[in-house]
Amino acid sequence: MNLDFRLLEIFVAIYQTRSVGEAARILKMSQPGISSALNRLRANLNDPLFIKASSGMQPTSRAHDLFDPICKILVQINSKLKVQPHFDPH
Repeated sequence: MNLDFRLLEIFVAIYQTRSVGEAARILKMSQPGISSALNRLRANLNDPLFIKASSGMQPTSRAHDLFDPICKILVQINSKLKVQPHFDPH
């Protein structure tokens, strides 16, 4: 499996907005870049994750199951990255 932090952020953005275009705007990426990332996620997780519908990109049951755990992972990672470690050169 080849997942990176950015793919998880893209998953959350699509899930929350139900739109590849809106996710691209929020994440300051191109729409083809988001689509490419979604395709990598789909291949890695062996699930379509989102199905195109008239009301937007609808999450599959697998996407619903993954949303909360992925959000928790992102919160933990972001909180750890924001902590400034104490540096003592002596």
